[in-house]
Amino acid sequence: MACSIICSKLVLHLGEAATEKDGELVANLFGAVGKVWKMDEKLSDAAGAVGHGHENRKASRPAIASPGGTTIAGIHELEKGAFRASIMNAIVAANKRSHELGK
Repeated sequence: MACSIICSKLVLHLGEAATEKDGELVANLFGAVGKVWKMDEKLSDAAGAVGHGHENRKASRPAIASPGGTTIAGIHELEKGAFRASIMNAIVAANKRSHELGK
């Protein structure tokens, strides 16, 4: 039996009613299953739009895709269809829309 855990990522900013202790509690809870970053609320649009796109995807492929396996075959097809470019365009559009909604 094989098991893998995919770590989550969370960007945290405290609301007006939240205390530092509240922030520590949330960071500790989510920190058990992933990475937590605290940042100013004004930067949350960019964080939400980008997500975890800053990581080097090619470096993480060996952990999720064995050579000649089904996952790498699917990744290969996505690359042929300019999937990466579509994702980048989606991130830019989401960030732009988030700024528009914030006005």
